[in-house]
Amino acid sequence: MPIVTKYESSETYNVIAGVDIAEGQLCGIADTNGKAYLADNDATQGAAATDKAVGYAVKAAKAGKMVALAPRCTVDGFSSLTVGGLCYLDATAGGITQTKPNTNGVVLQVVGTARTATEVLGNVGVPQKYQTAGNSTLTSY
Repeated sequence: MPIVTKYESSETYNVIAGVDIAEGQLCGIADTNGKAYLADNDATQGAAATDKAVGYAVKAAKAGKMVALAPRCTVDGFSSLTVGGLCYLDATAGGITQTKPNTNGVVLQVVGTARTATEVLGNVGVPQKYQTAGNSTLTSY
């Protein structure tokens, strides 16, 4: 289970959790109610799903409680990361992947770089949505 080992408290966002959130999971803020939910790149995690991460959960939080989200931090506890490789918002809620998403309609969002095989230097970037069919428009949020 990933844990946040370093972050700057002055750069965190405090938000009410809309679901139970574990430490180190990527979260976004739902445009339906302003609460924090687990982020995923295809927004399939429920009615208040978000496909735009804003930060990693600094500590675990139960639904209805305050959670601090850090856009820049160090997160440890992963396995088999390619050192120096980019990390992206995954289709698994709250997770990361080193496989660059390229499916029509999914979000491409860099969320950090692997410093070691187990540690990510988190730096949540601006999300972009792929459109592989029709015109070549890339939606930036």
